[in-house]
Amino acid sequence: MRVSDYDLIKQQVSRAGQGFAGAQYLHVQLALPSPRLLVRETGQMTLFVSDAAGQWYVPVLQQTASGKGVLLKSYRRSNEKDAHLQRKKGAVLIDTLPRQ
Repeated sequence: MRVSDYDLIKQQVSRAGQGFAGAQYLHVQLALPSPRLLVRETGQMTLFVSDAAGQWYVPVLQQTASGKGVLLKSYRRSNEKDAHLQRKKGAVLIDTLPRQ
């Protein structure tokens, strides 16, 4: 998986003051294998919500136009309440969240 320089800079600016350091991006691989919620937002965007290592994170991925690659577009902290709200954003492919 790749991330563009543009997206890294955009993320650094938008995550300023949130205690979300660049090193956190190394942990994105922990969130991908076991999503608690997987939502297909559009034809190319997929949103994962995972509680890997006991914390909630949301990596947003985008398939390349060729369909042969995946880009990391966004990565942020989250919580279970936010995860439940994400169900409404698209087609739910995986959902192992407890019902509210």
